[in-house]
Amino acid sequence: MLVDNWGWGDISVQGGTLPTPRIDTFTAQGMRFTNFNVQNQCTPTRSAIMTGRFPIRMGTQKVAAPGEPDGMAPWEYTIAELLSDAGYATALFGKWHVGSKVGRHPNDQGFDEWWGINEGSNAAAYTSTPQFDPSVAEVPHFWPGVKGQPARTTEIYDIPAKATMDHRSTAKAIDFITTRSAEEKPYFVYLGFTHFHPPWGVHPDFTGRSKAGVYADTKMEVDYNIGRVLDAIDTTGGASNTIVILTGDNGAANYPSPGVVTGEVGGSNGPWRGGLSTAWEGGMRTPAMIRWPGRIAAGKVTDEIVADLDWFPTIASFVGEQARIPHDRPIGGINQANFLRGRQQKSDREHVVTYVGDTVFFL
Repeated sequence: MLVDNWGWGDISVQGGTLPTPRIDTFTAQGMRFTNFNVQNQCTPTRSAIMTGRFPIRMGTQKVAAPGEPDGMAPWEYTIAELLSDAGYATALFGKWHVGSKVGRHPNDQGFDEWWGINEGSNAAAYTSTPQFDPSVAEVPHFWPGVKGQPARTTEIYDIPAKATMDHRSTAKAIDFITTRSAEEKPYFVYLGFTHFHPPWGVHPDFTGRSKAGVYADTKMEVDYNIGRVLDAIDTTGGASNTIVILTGDNGAANYPSPGVVTGEVGGSNGPWRGGLSTAWEGGMRTPAMIRWPGRIAAGKVTDEIVADLDWFPTIASFVGEQARIPHDRPIGGINQANFLRGRQQKSDREHVVTYVGDTVFFL
């Protein structure tokens, strides 16, 4: 599960002022990382998670402007392709943002099925912009797709649609988990939330619930949806054999948000300076945690360095499929399986190379 623009301090267990009870309970069931490092924008982090490769090597080192070429090349080998080749059912629900054109969608990169948006969350606001001209720019839509067929558009993705999108994405993920569990088929689900990315708006069930502004309402919905997924896994009876990873794609943006209480600026990066699109810790560190009952110790908190790049080789190791990791291209991720399973005290990563767009960041 990947949360959009998630600040390090946006969960109550890390100092957030609004309770996030389901997330806090989840952290107690596995390992929580206080030094988990991502890229500084949506697209590069998502491509790093998908491939274990530095985004600069793939042309995904920054969010493409509308009309610019975008996305991973078809020959990139994703974690979904690796797991699919190993016999897993694979699905993506929610935000993709690493390839907007047909041929670069999730169903072209290893996912058996997907539903969601092909570009950034902010596309929901395009049609509400006074200067928007549908003869010049495409109207954003939702996309469903299945492997072996081109994806297609369905209903329009606009501000009202974004407000209910995460609720719908979560429901689809739960249906997939429930169905595959009943079939006793191993599965991989990637759930890409659009919260906390503008344009602002939450599901009607959470509008005004916090009495502290739309951003706080959003925190409550994110916590609730994560809880729904965890409950679904528990209901299937497969929790002990299911790895659950939860993180963000970059720090909070600190955008001003409408209708907020005094002092709310849209997210907390805790003690760290900077935020979205910067290479300071506030942009590069997000909440992160993993649960695998009986294999990863519960209640563990670590400040060892771990990165988004590491999920690809680590997951491959967890499922015994390291041999499928490509050897014909540089992989920037490090296999952290021994560290996560408590077989060693230190992470195998000593540093993280940080880019801002095309440039390596130096202090």
